Amino acid sequence: MDKQIIEGLEKAGIVTFGISEGGMAYTMSNKPVSKVSDLPKRKIWSPTDNKNIALTLEAIDVTPIPLSIGDVFAGLQTNLIDTVATSPTAAIALNWHTKINYITDVPLIYFYTVLALDKKTFNKISTDDQLIIHRVMTDTVKKIDIKSRKDNFAALDALQNQGIKLIKPSNEELRGWYKKGNKATDLIFSKGVITDKTKGELMMHINTFRTQQAAL
Repeated sequence: MDKQIIEGLEKAGIVTFGISEGGMAYTMSNKPVSKVSDLPKRKIWSPTDNKNIALTLEAIDVTPIPLSIGDVFAGLQTNLIDTVATSPTAAIALNWHTKINYITDVPLIYFYTVLALDKKTFNKISTDDQLIIHRVMTDTVKKIDIKSRKDNFAALDALQNQGIKLIKPSNEELRGWYKKGNKATDLIFSKGVITDKTKGELMMHINTFRTQQAAL
């Protein structure tokens, strides 16, 4: 669905050059979290102005502590928060990994990244230069997309090598995570954050992928 996302951003006045994988976000915490019912007992960070994450946390009965990304490290230092959800590479890049002890092996949210430019500003560049920038940056984003997945696997190993424990929930505990995850998805859809058309296409792709995986 990258193409329509990019086209949608352009209609909103934003120029991008592709979408690259940012990795899966995992629960990272000071205390063990194996069951989804553990989460309401934690002081959980949520990014400011992110409606999807706010609705997700609402669905799992969590009252989050909203902070900008720049304030998260200080929040972990002062124990204002004790639990975050982020990708392994981001945890290392932002130095959050120095303030956590556990990672729960349940992927929560898929992160993706873009390099975004204001369209009006970009259009001040000559047409020839725009074409060159598009060609070079589109190729670069494709390379980043491929490298990012490898980097996240390597970062997860690196975090464990530094003594951070990977918690693997039991099958019964996983069912609890899935149940709450489905509840969060239903809540997001019910609030109209995603249009019915986009929802239908998204679910079609997911179901096709799952069918293909089951056949392997």
